[in-house]
Amino acid sequence: MDLRSILRTALREHDGDETEYISRIETELEGDISPFSPGSSSLSLVRFDCMLQDVGYPMEVYSEGSDDWSDLKERWVGWAVEIPGSSRSSSTNTLPESLHSKFPLENHGDYLGALLKVYDEGPSREPAALVRVVGVVSSAPMPALEDVMVPCIHVLRSGPVPKPLSSPCSRQELLDYFTASFSPPDSLAAEYLLLSLISSPSARPTGLPPLGTLSLNFIGGSLKPLLNQLTRTVTLSLSLPNLHSSSFQPHSPDSTSLNSGRLQLPSGTVVLVDEDAMGQGGKLETKAVKNLQALSDCMKSQMLGYEYPYMDNLKMKCELRFIVTSQGKSMLPLDVHLPVGSMTQPSTPPPQGSDALLAQLGSSEHAAKLEIPEDVAKEIQESFVTSRKAGGNANDAEATLTRRMRIARLIALSNDDAKLSESVWARAVEMDTQARERMSGRRDVPAE
Repeated sequence: MDLRSILRTALREHDGDETEYISRIETELEGDISPFSPGSSSLSLVRFDCMLQDVGYPMEVYSEGSDDWSDLKERWVGWAVEIPGSSRSSSTNTLPESLHSKFPLENHGDYLGALLKVYDEGPSREPAALVRVVGVVSSAPMPALEDVMVPCIHVLRSGPVPKPLSSPCSRQELLDYFTASFSPPDSLAAEYLLLSLISSPSARPTGLPPLGTLSLNFIGGSLKPLLNQLTRTVTLSLSLPNLHSSSFQPHSPDSTSLNSGRLQLPSGTVVLVDEDAMGQGGKLETKAVKNLQALSDCMKSQMLGYEYPYMDNLKMKCELRFIVTSQGKSMLPLDVHLPVGSMTQPSTPPPQGSDALLAQLGSSEHAAKLEIPEDVAKEIQESFVTSRKAGGNANDAEATLTRRMRIARLIALSNDDAKLSESVWARAVEMDTQARERMSGRRDVPAE
């Protein structure tokens, strides 16, 4: 549908001179477009970087202006919310209480949300997809809640959310910053943190865990002050009240609308799990057990369940980065457990270009560059055979190899050439050995 037809359709809901309005919007599209906010006025042109939360509404029938019922057309509608974990603008108003459950964070009604009306193929229509839409503001009844009026955007164009424009800092600059953030300074923890922040499922072998991920358990430290400055981060508390009152998986109570779950988050989000919030424990009722199972499954498979009536075991792919903080070894299924020192609020901002570096190294385009030379692959295989011959548990040897391969792949990808060389493999073995030695050195934490 052409731009002018969309503008005419939006203008039909308001008063105004059609020719003047279309001319003004066409001019504004050539300049800087204001971000969507609670104060955006009707028919103003806005851009909205958002996450698609509910994409299951029926197509909406509308008329471009003709009284001929045979000319009726359809448009796609979906509920979009501000990107969870991103820096938030101040909000002066709230959405109706009936919409509080459609945002994954515990912000209740003060999040920014809008009903998108899309007239062409438009953006990705998968739940939790990130999109930038440009369109004009209006209001409309919420599907399935006809008495609830919500902000609406008639979408003129859409596409992916732009990546950071700044030049990337160097790998060493970011590692030095991470190292100094621990007390005492900790270069091993810094390197593990970098690897986790660029990890992402690059392949999903049938029946096996995805390749390319690395989940961490930092024992003794809190990362929230550091991560909030660097990347899109969401904190997930495992307190007993949260486990019993929240839903970690998205769920539809009646098939007409989808309530968000704590884990309905866009690709690349860092989920900082606070296991210490569980305290000394207590009785876990059915809902709490279900939430912990959903979290464990998501960590292992990078798949998230969506609960709909009359539909069992619906799961969708996700790409989340999990870091668990605890005072003892986590009960969750994580790749690496590492005791660390305390952390304080960083006294200096991250190096300029840190976000650009993490975006570049964590991109699917960079992951596709990974190269494993034949001689290195042979060396890795021989070291595995040697460890098996040396005795010990065969399952332990296989688990060690799998973990070290995860680490090695990400060390390679943390460099521009993305090559898994002999030195990269040696460093992976060294990092894995040092982490296990730290675990062995803690009397209160059993070694892996």
